[in-house]
Amino acid sequence: MKIERRARETNQQLARRFNRAILLDGRLIEFKERQFFIKPLSRNMKRKRAVRSAEIAKKYQTY
Repeated sequence: MKIERRARETNQQLARRFNRAILLDGRLIEFKERQFFIKPLSRNMKRKRAVRSAEIAKKYQTY
């Protein structure tokens, strides 16, 4: 990605335009997702979470 300074554009305007381009491109979100490694859940943990979320959903559906 290449952002060039326009005529009569201040540094603040250039920085704002650059940040906006990065946001719209999706690179910032991708970087933040990759910043920290999250260990994949085991089958057992996935099952426990599914059971718990089903119980919570069932609790709120009865109202």
